[in-house]
Amino acid sequence: MGEFRAGLATLRDPEVIDDAVDEGVRERAPEESVRYVSFVDAASGSGKDSFTVAVAHKDAERAVLDVLRAWKPPCNPSGVIAEASDLLKRYRSRETSGDRYAPGFVAEHFHANGIRYNPSQRDRYVTERDRFLPVCQPLAKQRRSPGPSRLAAWRQRRAREEQTDDRSEDREREADQHDDG
Repeated sequence: MGEFRAGLATLRDPEVIDDAVDEGVRERAPEESVRYVSFVDAASGSGKDSFTVAVAHKDAERAVLDVLRAWKPPCNPSGVIAEASDLLKRYRSRETSGDRYAPGFVAEHFHANGIRYNPSQRDRYVTERDRFLPVCQPLAKQRRSPGPSRLAAWRQRRAREEQTDDRSEDREREADQHDDG
């Protein structure tokens, strides 16, 4: 757990993020010779979370984020899935994986749009650890890795994590200050 948190700490450093992004690159066009992978972080469209889709590929020894899209609420998840499916097809990706949020609904709507959706079999911690740790450790060393400059979804997740950490600390302080005597 400590190694995972240390890796995420690297990702939270705005300088590391800015150094890892090619300036002015919003997204990379699909290339015929590249094999792409994708991941979906589905959302209801009515809460605070954005519905996000990331498409990436491996280039030599580094991961390259080609496109990151986020749909902020309020939005229609069926319409978002249709748009996301079109995006995935541009990158010749006929399947994607994602979190287990409403897996039946999400899989059904992706299927209706010609995309196979595979809900992750692992819990969120393991999924994020395995996806982010191998990327963020070398990121701190190499400082320049191409990727889109649209990091709104990443920044949103970072803000949510910080809010959760703050609330946990507040609860711990309240528990310590409680006096039964």
